Amino acid sequence: ATPQIVASSPVIAVDCGTLQNRQIVQQILESLEPGDRVAAQVRASNSVGWSEWSDLPEESLIQTTFTVDAMHPLKPDVPKVVAATPFSMTFEMVLPIPRGAPVTGIQLRVAVEDIEARAARVIEVPVVGMDHACAGQVVRHEVGDLRPGVVYVADYQAGNRIGFGPRSDPSTGSRTDPHVPYRPAAPFSDVQSPHTIE
Repeated sequence: ATPQIVASSPVIAVDCGTLQNRQIVQQILESLEPGDRVAAQVRASNSVGWSEWSDLPEESLIQTTFTVDAMHPLKPDVPKVVAATPFSMTFEMVLPIPRGAPVTGIQLRVAVEDIEARAARVIEVPVVGMDHACAGQVVRHEVGDLRPGVVYVADYQAGNRIGFGPRSDPSTGSRTDPHVPYRPAAPFSDVQSPHTIE
């Protein structure tokens, strides 16, 4: 939808100085946010006063609405472990500010004690059902095939159509629940006598 200019719309006042007839003016608008949709009108003044505003966006024959380029999402908060079993952990992740393009996925990285270890697992977590995912929405994901009684750390990054943003700080570490011992090997003997077996 075309942005609507109403009485409460923010106004940016720009003084372009003295201009000649039909002179083209270029002006850079700063302090905008990625993904912002901007509608523009202009008016001119002379010693007599101000002209009327230019056509509204829906009345104009030229483009007077603009969308600021999107960027990758900002750095997210640290992931939290909200559930654990001997062989899995469920991580809770809060989506960061998307900066102009909806978050479409998360890369969750899980490792034993050291998140920078080469053996860290990278898990792709699609952001399903959140076409307009915005900051503050919570995504939970269960990671399986873990080892009982082991401390795991994790971090993550959010991505949109521009790419993935910076990674969160790593979590402090959480331990999977303990479990019964692994099944032992069958007993065997290599020393026998008439009365004993070792």
